[in-house]
Formats: sequence, structure tokens, C-alpha cells
Amino acid sequence: MPSSTDTNRPNEVKPSGTFSRSGALGSVARSLGDLKAKAGEAEKLEEKLRDGAHVIELDPEKVDPSFLPDRLDVSDDTFSSLKDAIAENGQMSPILVRPNPGKSGRYQVAFGHRRLKACFELGITVKAIVKELSDTALLIAQGQENSERTDLSFLERALFAKKLESQGFGREVAMAALGIDKTELSRLIAVVRELDDEIVEYLGRCPTIGRKRWMDFADALKSPGGRKRCLNFIREAGERKQDDEKCFIAAYKAAIGSETFTGTKKNHESLSWYSPDKDLVVKAGSGARKGRMDIRADKSPEFVSFLLEKMPELYADYSNSKKVT
Repeated sequence: MPSSTDTNRPNEVKPSGTFSRSGALGSVARSLGDLKAKAGEAEKLEEKLRDGAHVIELDPEKVDPSFLPDRLDVSDDTFSSLKDAIAENGQMSPILVRPNPGKSGRYQVAFGHRRLKACFELGITVKAIVKELSDTALLIAQGQENSERTDLSFLERALFAKKLESQGFGREVAMAALGIDKTELSRLIAVVRELDDEIVEYLGRCPTIGRKRWMDFADALKSPGGRKRCLNFIREAGERKQDDEKCFIAAYKAAIGSETFTGTKKNHESLSWYSPDKDLVVKAGSGARKGRMDIRADKSPEFVSFLLEKMPELYADYSNSKKVT
């Protein structure tokens, strides 16, 4: 009798290695395997998209801008250079988008608006990272990316801060998005509150104008007649023929009442008055924003005191005369 360990038993039947893969049952098994593999791949892809770790190519026409833009829509040389670089070397850095919460099958940009525009104009797909983002997360990502690249001018940062405030986002969101503290945020908002849309449109991005000059400009607009003088100048200037900095300087000079902003100079009006007895001489000079009186006489201290006492009455007479005219 052969032993139970004998492997050369002639009557032993072994199952076929192809049994489970043959016939109808084999087809079903293969289909299930394929579906399982595809489901696994889809799950991995979705996970990568959720984590923002996978770059895909999108049709630019299916990508919408951020619901709160942080750039002024102006043409400049830097965009032309970016477009030329992408045309020559391809898009080196992907943009960040999220599925558009209001439009099925579309996306919304968090950052990379100029790269998206360049790809659209070139007629090529845009490389993008797709990530699920809340409104707040999108705005913070949008602001931080541009702040790190120092792409935004002071004016654009100020306008973005104002938009965040007007949309009901807390100041903490604005500080996180722009990477600034509470003091700097207050300065940005204080400046932009003085700017009319007409002034912003005329000035452009003003990338070379920093915080100090913007604060001076805001103060000039708040001065008596400052805003009116600036707007009158802009309306008379018509179409821009200068770069941003020259336009800023011209608008600032108009706001402070400088006599040089229109290119013409007016002579200071010089006036003199003598008392009948010639004992008192008053000389006055008037400019765009200030006047000066020089009173000369031995009696001048007494006359000055008398004049100051009469000042309320004189000013009332002046105001009434302006209302009549």
C-alpha cells in the first residue's frame, strides 16, 4: 500500500488552474474585478482631488473667476510676459480651483486668475489643483498666495480688504488672507473708504505707490474741497495718457489744490488797504488754499483785537453773500 505522503499517486485528480476563469462564471468574475479596480482608482483620484495633491487639465471655459476678485482688471506688461512664457515653456505652476458650488460641472478659481486668462487666450488647457474649499478657505488661499508673490499693489490689497468687509467676512478673515495685523488692516480700509470708483478707475493699480503716499492722498481727499477738486481734474483730464505713478501725482496735486496740477499757474492775488488817516496798512495775499493778512500800524494790536471780535459777524455776512450769489 502506498503511503499517504506519496505524491506520485496515479489516480489523484487535481483541479484545473483555469477553472474559475472559464465560461460564464469566469466572465462575471473578470467583470467584477475590473469594476473593483476602477472603483479603487476613482476613489484614489477623488481622495487626491480632495487633498489637492493631484494636478489635472481643465478647459479654461469651464473655470469661473473667484466670487470676490482681488485684482483690478487692467492690462500691463507683466501679463504679456506671463502669457509669452506659458506659450514658450508651458504652464509651470498650476492654479487652485474648487468645484463651483453654484454651477454643476464647473470650477471656481481660488488663485491663478492671470494664468487662467493666459491659457484661455492661448487656446490651451489649464493645469489646476482641484480642492473642496469653503468660501472663507477660498478667500484666505486667494489672498495668501498673492501676498506671498507680492503681486498685489497697495490699492488692490485695500480694495480686497474693503470687499471682504462689505461681504460680511470678519476682520480675522481679512488679516489671514492678506497676512497683516489689525493696525495695517485699519490703514488699508481707512484709505480705500476715501476713494470713489471714478478715482480708482482713473488711477489704475499704482504698483509703485506705497502706504505713506496713499495715506497722504486720503487725507488730501478729506480736506475741504479736496474730493471735488480731484474729481474735477479727472473729468477734465479725460482719457489717461500717462503711467500710473504720474496719474497718481497729478490727482494728488489736484486734491491738495496745487496750482501746478493743471499745467497752468495762477498769480497770487495781492491786495492792500489803507485807513483814511494812513495810520493802518493791511496787506493780504490769497492762494488756492490759504490766505495771509499783514497788519502794520502802531495801533495794530488794538485793531487786531477789534477785528477778531467782529469776525463772527463778518463771517456771517460772507456766508449770506455766498448764498445770495
